[in-house]
Amino acid sequence: MENIKKLNARTEKWREMISKGIHSDQSLLKKRVRKGVPPCLRMIVWPELIQLSDFQKKAKYHYTQLLKQESPSAHDICLDVPRTFPEEQAKVLRNSLYCVLKAISIVHPEVGYCQGMNFLCMRLLEVLDDEAAFWMMDYLLRRFPQLAINYKMPESVQLQNHVFTRLFQKHMKEVAQVCE
Repeated sequence: MENIKKLNARTEKWREMISKGIHSDQSLLKKRVRKGVPPCLRMIVWPELIQLSDFQKKAKYHYTQLLKQESPSAHDICLDVPRTFPEEQAKVLRNSLYCVLKAISIVHPEVGYCQGMNFLCMRLLEVLDDEAAFWMMDYLLRRFPQLAINYKMPESVQLQNHVFTRLFQKHMKEVAQVCE
């Protein structure tokens, strides 16, 4: 009951901040983001945090137009989508996931589609509609180019795995033992 009260209070604080404009007080925004965005407001807050509408206006392409194009990665995406949402009831999400990943592979031909992108995209689709998920993913790949590098270079994933393994061995021995 206490957690529900805290979440409700946090939600009300976020709603007040949204009504004033979330970027109006940067120190308050930082504080609130660190405590977490309430799930019911993520579809509003996430795009606002990165000023998605400004990012969209600067783009030289449109999501709906990208969906009409062919992607060299289409086959690979088709193979991975059912693995991401294996449940039968997830057909709508599968279609959304395919469309977003296809559009991303067209806009980012240097990356195309790589295994693992589907899981990031899936998380975005749990909160956002297809088009907003596409723009968010596009923004992330442009803002953090190391994401694209990590997807294309398996050795970087292996390095990250090695670092996590060492951290578990040092700080969480029980977890390390289970993972071995």
